[in-house]
Amino acid sequence: MRYRVETATVRFARMTGGVDHPLVETARSRLKAADTAAIRAAGGLSPWTRTWIGVAGLGAAAWAAAALCDRVGLPAGWTIAVAVAALGGAFWPVYAFTNALAQRVDRRRTKRPTSPPPIAAPAGVGPAAEILALLRMARDDLAAAVRRRVADHRFGRVARTAAGFDWLRRHDPQLFWLSLADRHLCQVICSIEAWLPTLDEA
Repeated sequence: MRYRVETATVRFARMTGGVDHPLVETARSRLKAADTAAIRAAGGLSPWTRTWIGVAGLGAAAWAAAALCDRVGLPAGWTIAVAVAALGGAFWPVYAFTNALAQRVDRRRTKRPTSPPPIAAPAGVGPAAEILALLRMARDDLAAAVRRRVADHRFGRVARTAAGFDWLRRHDPQLFWLSLADRHLCQVICSIEAWLPTLDEA
């Protein structure tokens, strides 16, 4: 899916080079957002991994602060206060580090092959139709990923209805990001289809 979106992005940039139009800008931004959402859908770090990293990082910060207070000879009350302050101060860096690590894991999981097969359009297909076809194939890839995720989910049976799928999507991060990537691709397709008639008018 990411390879198709990347190819569509490159060809759309080539097609719209120098074009300044609201619909084109929307398509460009949504293409990038779709790729980001697809990366996030890889799952990142498990909740247990995030918990252990957080406990280790915060524990190390508190231990270092307590050890420093002990070395300089501060009373026990001050040691506790400094350790608590260190815990609070370390929360954001540990959180940011965990998110950065999760993004790195996601990118590795969704990394395209080193030499993927080239995507060629049949003879006579225009660049716009080619880009739209790539985006629709990317949506097909997302739909297949959603079906696999639902089939493997322990509560997947609730997704038999639209309301049930919406509930599952809101409670499953991977389904949430997959559906968000699909929404962005829909917006890209609609923006391109709405922009094309303006070319004929111009």
